[in-house]
Amino acid sequence: MLKCALAAVLTLSALPTAGAAQQPAADAPAPERPGIDTVRGWLVQIEPQLWVPSLTQGHFTLPNAAGAAARAETADLGLDKLRAAPAGEAMIRAGRFSAFFSGFGFGIDTSARIPSGFSAGGLAFGAGETVESRLRYSSFKLNAGCRFDLLDDPQSARDFLLSADVYGGAQVFDLDLRLTGAAGTTRESGAWVHPIVGGRVNLDLPHRFGLELAIDGGGLPLGDRRSYSFDIVPAFNWRPVENVGLQVGYRYLFANLRKGDASDRFEFNNGLAGLFASVIIRF
Repeated sequence: MLKCALAAVLTLSALPTAGAAQQPAADAPAPERPGIDTVRGWLVQIEPQLWVPSLTQGHFTLPNAAGAAARAETADLGLDKLRAAPAGEAMIRAGRFSAFFSGFGFGIDTSARIPSGFSAGGLAFGAGETVESRLRYSSFKLNAGCRFDLLDDPQSARDFLLSADVYGGAQVFDLDLRLTGAAGTTRESGAWVHPIVGGRVNLDLPHRFGLELAIDGGGLPLGDRRSYSFDIVPAFNWRPVENVGLQVGYRYLFANLRKGDASDRFEFNNGLAGLFASVIIRF
């Protein structure tokens, strides 16, 4: 009898503890996402950038009133050297919708002894002659798009977030080339604009680290004035504080810009590629 009473007392004393252990875990606060980019409202972001690219594996086709248009290799003119180019991007985001504006300016002045001669602009440039080259090359983009969350599960999102921006817009190119040899100076310049479409995949990691990959391209064949381009930018970023960060990456931009036909044809067919670093500033 005494044993039964003692067992009942012990059972009743254990009931509150068991009840407490069975309380739903939902009462506990959910762990914070350490440094994950969860901004979904208004956001303004600017990225001043320094890009150090060079022209790669390309050529120029130069008009020649005296005969067929001449082809000059970029490397033969000494225009394949690395140069620092100011660049940058600005973004405004409201919820899922965003607008981007970006651009760069690239310039190089050099001289080289050309291995083979050509004629351009009514001038003859002979083999072995030293030719001074001056190139000014810039481009600007204006895009608008929409952001989609590819992975936004409440549990896995505490480790990382995966999203993508799909956008479309326009890209403008401006080019000025000047060649000077023993016979004089010839100059060609022009501006082109064409529509582009593209996307950017963003992987936001804990502690404000992130990866992104942007790819876009487009073109517009308009009679004797044609252009197309392809741009790819992988990058790594880190924001040591909430509204300021750093980004490093690599950019490859290929463009074919053409105007005129036959002997009056001018064509720029080059890639521009190199590493870049930028500062991310948010408001």
